[in-house]
Amino acid sequence: MKISVLLLALALALFQSPGPPATPPQSAPVIQPQSAPPPVFTKELFQQRIAYLEHQRDQMIANVNALDGAIQECAFWLKQLEEAEKKAKEEKKELQKSPDKKSEKPN
Repeated sequence: MKISVLLLALALALFQSPGPPATPPQSAPVIQPQSAPPPVFTKELFQQRIAYLEHQRDQMIANVNALDGAIQECAFWLKQLEEAEKKAKEEKKELQKSPDKKSEKPN
């Protein structure tokens, strides 16, 4: 009993104690950035940017065209599959409707 009372007292003391004092984190020394010269906008810089953007646009248009072609190809093969399934169903119905000619005896 004495041990349980001591353990309870110890637990209460641990939960009530504020713990070790918090030490402020050490910060890294602040390095002041060197001032960079302001960017120089020139005619050539804008021309290069336009050429780059036009190139990107052309690549994107090519990608869209490739996607359109892929969509068209998938639609074509889907139509082929649907037509083949339809034809198979019709042939199956025809076979079920018509009697087996081998079992018929000529008169």
